[in-house]
Amino acid sequence: MGTSTRWKGPSGDRWSSAARRLARWREDSRNADQRLEEIAADYLRALHETLRADRSAFGLYDTACAAGERLAGALGSLAVEGAESADVLVARLVSEVGGDGGMLADAAVRRGVAAAVRDVRDRHPELDDAMDAGAAGGGFAWDILCDLYQVFCEESAEATDLAQAVDTAQSVVGAAQEPAAALPKIAESLVPRAVGKVLGLITEEITGEEGAVA
Repeated sequence: MGTSTRWKGPSGDRWSSAARRLARWREDSRNADQRLEEIAADYLRALHETLRADRSAFGLYDTACAAGERLAGALGSLAVEGAESADVLVARLVSEVGGDGGMLADAAVRRGVAAAVRDVRDRHPELDDAMDAGAAGGGFAWDILCDLYQVFCEESAEATDLAQAVDTAQSVVGAAQEPAAALPKIAESLVPRAVGKVLGLITEEITGEEGAVA
């Protein structure tokens, strides 16, 4: 738009320090990869500090929670329907989970979803074979869906909780209850805590509801 202005980025000492380190970084320097990882960690700490001071910063928390809830619904449908090709799977999840918002946080979520699907495909090479053969039309296995959830929220414990909770729900409700019916609700209940951990609002030192809103 003609009236738009270029965003200068977040401000603050930790952000500025990370930016200076990045400006000095050179690809051909000694230990370049390690230094780049350290700079990325600096940026992540800056983001965590900013969000702890103001959970609404950048709209990340609300956007990530909304995407997590949409992911929960998508998991249920994938458990039943699967996808006919890898390209369709990526496009479907980016669309369904990423939404159509135009903010920076929305774009970050869409990129994260695409990266998560690629990671799950790397973990499960059989997924591509199943889709190519048309076998995925009957739905994806729980381990694949839980891996997708794990990669998106970066919390293996949450994914383990999801799998265990689904198994428990099936045993309690009985064989008549479709697993896909229980999966979305269980996954959705894990979203706030998973997002809180990823964004640094909940740490080992900060637990419970108080930590989530600190």
